[in-house]
Parts: sequence; structure tokens; C-alpha cells
Amino acid sequence: MPLTDQGYTYPRLVEIIENLKTKAVELFQDLVPEGEVVNVEDNSALGRMIGIISPSLADAYESSQQVYDAFNINAATGVALDNLTALGGVARAPASSTITPVLLSGSVGTTIDSGSKVTDVRTGKFHSLLSTTVLDGTAVTSATLSILTVADSTAYTISYQKTPDTLAEGLIPVTITSGVGATTASILAAIAAEINTNHATALTATAVNSTLVVSTLAYTSKVNMQITANLNIGKVTKTNTVSCDDTGTVDIPANSVTRIAVPVLGWDSVTNPVSGISGTDRETDSELRARYKIAKFGDGANLTESLYSAIYAIDGVESVILVENDLDVAIVTPAPVPAHSFYTVVLGGSSAEIAKAIWNNKPAGILAYGTTETISVLDSQGSSHTISFDRPSALDIYVSINISVQSNFAPDGADQIKAAVAEYINTLLIGEDLIYSRLYTPINSVVGHYVNSLTVGTSPSPVGISNVVVGFNQKAACTAANVVITVS
Repeated sequence: MPLTDQGYTYPRLVEIIENLKTKAVELFQDLVPEGEVVNVEDNSALGRMIGIISPSLADAYESSQQVYDAFNINAATGVALDNLTALGGVARAPASSTITPVLLSGSVGTTIDSGSKVTDVRTGKFHSLLSTTVLDGTAVTSATLSILTVADSTAYTISYQKTPDTLAEGLIPVTITSGVGATTASILAAIAAEINTNHATALTATAVNSTLVVSTLAYTSKVNMQITANLNIGKVTKTNTVSCDDTGTVDIPANSVTRIAVPVLGWDSVTNPVSGISGTDRETDSELRARYKIAKFGDGANLTESLYSAIYAIDGVESVILVENDLDVAIVTPAPVPAHSFYTVVLGGSSAEIAKAIWNNKPAGILAYGTTETISVLDSQGSSHTISFDRPSALDIYVSINISVQSNFAPDGADQIKAAVAEYINTLLIGEDLIYSRLYTPINSVVGHYVNSLTVGTSPSPVGISNVVVGFNQKAACTAANVVITVS
């Protein structure tokens, strides 16, 4: 029998045919004249009959092998592997979409609904907003102010609060008092000077015609803003995230998602300040096996490992960083985390599912800290709890390569190298540095050339010949357009 205490083994087609021929000679030898041998050649009647039934027997054996392998995590494939990993609570990740941070600008009071469409001006691909944005004075990256009432010797105050307010600074006032003969221009100029002089670590201000644009120093920095009754906030800019409607690898360079596909009254513009984090194809068998084995950490009692495992098991999650701080003081490395908190950065997956996984696995009384995502989760008693975590931002990588080509270098060899380098960089995980020397592997995967020089950096025309350090909440990103190849 094929199934023994040593496992399942079965004969291949050639062996089956030979075994049947041997058995046929044994069974039918008494039917032929003495001295003759039963003819089991391929063109004989018995040989042809054996040729008919042998493939079906081989298929049956192979099917039995597949059934046997369906219970082996290292051998199961396809649906069998899906069924096996599902027993451990891990589902195959479907193809994911490219996720891109965007800035939405428009009039105060405008609501931009989840699912609203924007497009890439280069390719025309549609992207959908992942959450609803209300353009108001909370969590803004910039606001356009105007003067409602011009008066002499009058206080004009803008108050801002960093969000999240990890230092518990509360509202920080920016106040100026108008002089005699005040005008709109003089009041705005005084406010701008006060901000740019005494609040330059958080804000910057620029006068534009009869308005003042007050902005944070980076698109990832947000503030809540309040004003006195003699001022008005007319326009604001807030952050959101869009998901490409097409799954798989889609390159989204900075400042390419700039067209509103379906206009909304009061919504003025959209742009992506950084590159998108490229999507992925459907998870392969080998990738699913590897993730399943990682997820099995969840069987342990360690809460940190269980939390990591629970997040990683969510459909679409590609990478997770988890930093725990059990000290009485805040830490700054490897990431800034308040005391008695843990900080999570997640690439991919549903924000609601991630927040729920964090709530279900986090230690009691410990803060789930984050700066870009804050989700309310209901417990079994119907009480609401706030869970925060971060999404990584893309760190654009630029590569310059000088090569000499040989006779077997393909006409599209340069494009092949660009694609290979970009693909390698985009596979790096959150916070994973780009190791300079490892770039030679994807470059040399294309035959017919040798490298004269290689430079990398985070801006065009790079000059670096060392590793590129990636921040704790960043992910290296690269498009083929970021790779420049010259031939000498």
C-alpha cells in the first residue's frame, strides 16, 4: 500500500505500466503455447489495454497524494492550503490596492464622503477616498484666514493645539494687538510675523492677497485651530487616504493624484504630497505559509506577540511595526512613545479591523498610541474606546546607475533593470533601511552589462554610496521613473 508509517509514496506512470505488464505476464502465461511469452508490447492488445487504464491509475494515486498533503502546511497548495491555514485563523491575502496619502482642500463646512473619486492625471486610474472628511478647524494642515472686523487697538487671536497632543500643551494662543490706523494688510502682516517668529517650530504663515495661509510644517503634522470672532477661517486643508480601484502594483509618484473625478460643492482640490505605497498581487502559497507560521505566535501567552499576530492575520496587512514602552517616562528610540503605551505602525488592511484587533489583544489600562489613525471601538458592554495607530509614509528613493553594455544586453535591458530595482525597494518593510550593496542583486538579475557606478538617495540625481536610513514610521518607495540609467 502507498500509505505506510513512513508516509505516503506512490508509483509514477512508468512504474505503473511496468508493474501491470509484469502482472499480465504472470496472469496470462498459461493461455499461450509452451515456450512462448505473453505479448505485452505497447502495440499488443494487452499493451494497449494497459496503456488505457494506466493514466487513470496514475491520476488516482496523485489525487490521493494531494489529499494526503492537504493536511501538511509545508506541502498543501491552493484551496487545500487556504482550508488548512483557516483552521489557524489565517486567510490568504487577496490582491491589495496602492494606498496614497492625499491632501483635501476646500471651503469650511464641506463634507467629502468616503468613496469619493479622484484620478491620477498621468494614467487616468481612479482612486477612492477611504474615509469621510469634514472640512472644519480640527486636525488641519493649513487654514486660510481673513479679517472680519478691522479695528484699532484690538486683539486678534489664533489658538492652535497639536494633534495628538502628546505633551499636553493644550491650546497655544497667537495674539497680536492692532495699532492705530489698522488695515486688513497690517493686521495679517502682524499675525504672520508673530507666527513666523515665535511659533516657527509648529506653524508657518504667508499672506496671500487679503488672506493669511497658516500651515503646519509637514503634511503629517496637524493642529486644531480656534479663532476670535473678528477673524474667519474660509478654507482648510486636511489629510486623508485614497485606495486605487485597481489592485496589484500601481506606481503613484508624488503630485500625480490631482484631479477630482466627481465634483463636490466646496471641494477645491486634491493632491498627494508623497508617493503611494504600492499594492500587491494575491498572496502566493509560499507567502501564505510564511505568514501562517508567524501568526502562530498568537498561540502564546505573551500579549505583545499575540497583538502582533492578531494584526498580521488581518486580510491585506503586509507589514507591522510594534514598539512597547513599559517605562514611567516617554522614550524616543526606536520611536517616540509616551510612558506606559505601545505604538503600532501598520501597512495595509482595514483600519476598523486593525483597531478591533488592537482592542481585543492590548493589555488593560495601556494606551494604544498613534498619530495618523484614531478609531472608536465598542467593547462587549457597548462602551466606546479610542484606539490609535499609524500608517507609514512613503520615503521616495532615487537611484542612478552607470553601466557598460555587452552584445547580449536586451534592447529593453535598461527598463528591465529599472523595474527590478523598483520592485526590490518596494518589497522592503516598514522602517527597513535600504542596504546599498543589496541593490546589485536586482541590477545584476538582468544579463549583458556591468555596473560602473551606483548612487542612491532621497532626492533626484542622488550622490550617496551608503545605506539609506528609513524612519521608524516610513516605508521605502520607488518607481521605475526614479531609477536613471546611463550607458558609457
